[in-house]
Amino acid sequence: MVSFTTANFGRLSFSSAPSGAASLKVDPTSPTAAADKGLYALLQDPKLQQSLVAHTMPNVPLNPVWVLATLWGLFDTNSGTTINKSDVQQALAEDGIRDAKDVNALWAQISPDNRFSVSAKEVTLNQYLGPSIQLKLKAVSAAIEETRWKNPPSLVTGTLLDYYQPNGGSSGSVLDTSA
Repeated sequence: MVSFTTANFGRLSFSSAPSGAASLKVDPTSPTAAADKGLYALLQDPKLQQSLVAHTMPNVPLNPVWVLATLWGLFDTNSGTTINKSDVQQALAEDGIRDAKDVNALWAQISPDNRFSVSAKEVTLNQYLGPSIQLKLKAVSAAIEETRWKNPPSLVTGTLLDYYQPNGGSSGSVLDTSA
């Protein structure tokens, strides 16, 4: 028997599909729908997800601060102390969001007073990003776990154990005494 669960959280709804995959759908009637569309596209960005896979541990709940910090990395490509609308536009364009309405909507949420740039501290304390990421956290966590299963960590550990060959062979290793 297949079952679906759906919960409504105001402007976003969370659904659990039979496969265990989670997804969030943006409520098109929400005043932040265009911003939500852009943010959700960024949260599905393979670079963001790969970075979260690399910097989080399996079976440890995903922290929204980690997601926010990784999102900052998508915006801040020049390692500066601030981001601007152009940075947000570039990140969205890389994820296929090129509509100026969507870019403007997300920037309006990131910089409610429409300043030229915002700092990392302002992004961290943002009244839109934090709660929106929290609402999407289950879907992001599910995507990260799926990525983790599809691309398991390398067996290369960076230690002496890497020199051992499968099935007990040690050819070419520092432990090879046959030479």
